[in-house]
Amino acid sequence: MPMTKLAQKYEISSVALKKICNKLNVPTPPRGYWAKLQSGQRLKKTPLPKKKYGAPSSHEIFVNHAIAQRKIAALPTDEGLPDRLRALGAVKVPKTLRNPHQLAQNKMKYLSEARLDDYGVFRVRRKDCVDLRVSPQMLNRSLRIWDGILKCFESLNYEITTERTYYAEASVVIFDEVVEISLKEKVRRIPHVPTKKEIEHQKRYGWEPRQNWDYQPTGKLTLSIGGYFSEGFRKNWSDTKHRQLEALLGDFVRGVYRVARAKRDRTIKREEEELRWQEELQRRQEEAERQEQERKKRLELEDQAERSSKAKPLRAYLKELEAATAEKGWIEIDGKPVKEWMKWAHEHADRIDPLI
Repeated sequence: MPMTKLAQKYEISSVALKKICNKLNVPTPPRGYWAKLQSGQRLKKTPLPKKKYGAPSSHEIFVNHAIAQRKIAALPTDEGLPDRLRALGAVKVPKTLRNPHQLAQNKMKYLSEARLDDYGVFRVRRKDCVDLRVSPQMLNRSLRIWDGILKCFESLNYEITTERTYYAEASVVIFDEVVEISLKEKVRRIPHVPTKKEIEHQKRYGWEPRQNWDYQPTGKLTLSIGGYFSEGFRKNWSDTKHRQLEALLGDFVRGVYRVARAKRDRTIKREEEELRWQEELQRRQEEAERQEQERKKRLELEDQAERSSKAKPLRAYLKELEAATAEKGWIEIDGKPVKEWMKWAHEHADRIDPLI
């Protein structure tokens, strides 16, 4: 495929694609290659060189931010959504945690043993619980939000799992695709004001690193969908001045569905590409086998012609030798009786003759 067309597939310029090929030491066709090929000329391809030690073997192309934003704007929000999701209103968030979801209840148990980190929030990565990173002030509200979300997904018959992600935290399974979800409190960074004790300590131990920043939870929560998606889907829902996160949970549930559907489509596309690649690989292998068989047949033919060219003069020589033996009365050749030696010689001629 010409580089100008291939570059369009990845939404980059042909110059950028050429630089990537140079970086990976991948040979590219010279100028005028495709025009000559279309005119019927037989051109030689430059073989792929061996990978040098330490050289990169791949290059990841990240989607352009402006292109991603255009894709977001072009996405129909409700196209292809099931009726139950399109009709989904506000997700019910309980006022108190009287009968919480098991994963939220497990998180409460783990948090009772946890300590605040340097950012002033709880952070516990344990099996069989939700991904939660909030301050003590936001803990009760966060668990109530989690309780409402988890029960909403289960009411829609979507599986909640903790077994299919790296950290074994709560994820939603739709179309057999795992979508990781998390809830975090935004933390802001503020300049650290050193105390009198810290100033004196710094004077005495000036080589020790000083603390430049303090971290302060803001009280604003953000629901996030994990993973990288070049399709430009929305991944974060946060508290704002005019609306709290609880009012956005329905749209968050729909967002999880859209991401799962996109992952499903990507999986199908990847499987189709893998199938095409396997078919192309099989075709190449069959072509290579056909060429190898053709090569062997040619070598066999040439070998037969060479053996035939050896057998003809050999028989002519034996005929002359028989006449000379009868004329001169020889009874032995190379220490063997003439009749026995002649039999051995004719057998050898027959052995190399492809026609016999």
